Amino acid sequence: MERIKKALWFIAGLLFLGLAYIGLIVPGIPWSTPSLCATYCFARSNKRFHDYMINHKIFGPFIANWKEGSVFPTYAKWAMFGSMDISLILIWWRTENVPLVIGLSVFFALIILWASRLPGSREEAERRKAAGEKIGWFK
Repeated sequence: MERIKKALWFIAGLLFLGLAYIGLIVPGIPWSTPSLCATYCFARSNKRFHDYMINHKIFGPFIANWKEGSVFPTYAKWAMFGSMDISLILIWWRTENVPLVIGLSVFFALIILWASRLPGSREEAERRKAAGEKIGWFK
């Protein structure tokens, strides 16, 4: 049973890793959340792939910052905001579907609200911890 669980975690990790790589290339598809999910899955299934994620030149620093203090870098927040804007413009231009654009706008606004609550750097995370402030929504 343990081998089946590890195999399922590994397959999920590969799927999330593939999604993260797609997110690096395609605007509007995130790479940050899938990379965190892939790292989590690999931590439960395969040390070699987990180490690969931790040491990756793009994913690694983001994962380390997240692990140490729920840091969501400011540049990533702006990139996320920009890709969401581009996605909304393209969806409106291609479909002119008002309910879809409004629904996505609300969804994207909630994501931006969530991301804005997280520290943008390690220094900010450490300052919040020292002052006893919340790091994100719940801590």
